[in-house]
Amino acid sequence: MRIHWTSRHYVKVLLSVLAVWSTAGVFKLSLQHALFGQGPSPDGCRTTCLPVPSGDVGVAPQFIAWPFDRAARGAEPEKAEAKPQEDGPLFDGKTLDGWKESEFAGQGSVEVVDGQIVLGVGQDMTGITWDGGELPRTNYEIEVEAMRVDGADFFCGLTFPVGEHSCSLIVGGWGGTIVGLSSIDRFDASMNDTTKFMSFDKNKWYKIRLRVTPERIAAWIDDEQVVDFEIKAHKISIRVEVQASEPLGFASWQTSAALREIRLRRLDAAQTAPPSEGQVPARE
Repeated sequence: MRIHWTSRHYVKVLLSVLAVWSTAGVFKLSLQHALFGQGPSPDGCRTTCLPVPSGDVGVAPQFIAWPFDRAARGAEPEKAEAKPQEDGPLFDGKTLDGWKESEFAGQGSVEVVDGQIVLGVGQDMTGITWDGGELPRTNYEIEVEAMRVDGADFFCGLTFPVGEHSCSLIVGGWGGTIVGLSSIDRFDASMNDTTKFMSFDKNKWYKIRLRVTPERIAAWIDDEQVVDFEIKAHKISIRVEVQASEPLGFASWQTSAALREIRLRRLDAAQTAPPSEGQVPARE
């Protein structure tokens, strides 16, 4: 079929050419202005802009700010500063207020039942991560009561801040018996100076207390000290699998676990003084 050209067709073609030419010219000015500060800003745009064609022939293009121009973007919205978390309970016994599911790949269920946070069996990990007020990064204690409900691996993987870094206290890992810190100088809890072997019964509550000061990481299970590690000259880190637990989190590995009585306590200068050998620092 042969198209019969009319004056209307010629006008549309001419307007299309003019629109492309105009867009190309504005883009060139914008590029010069953005990269080199040369050339005038496009008319009607107070800062570096890029054209956005309207899609209609003969309609002038609209403009948006050049994405790499900080002035064009304006000041980025400031995040509201988190208020410091008060000392005391971090779990109200009824809800997950202040916590969120860690969303590990293959995570199991997380429920609050009878005053307990119950972590279901995951493939491989299930956990919760703190989502409340700002936590101290040193000179503090975390307390929790934890129980292995079912399974044969760690029922308390407590990830916590250590200054600018993070670390994890593993309770009952690697087949159910290993306690230690992951990681020290890139070696996990099964392969460093904090490695300890303990047996844990199912359906039994264990009181776990963790203490972090600028000099040491210490931990107790039922008042028996299981970790006393001097931080100086060592690299403190976590395994990549538990990054979702930062800044503070609890996780289990292919194991159903229960948590309760989670508490935070900041330490004053007197409380951070190292205890004499064999002494267990007193709770307030």
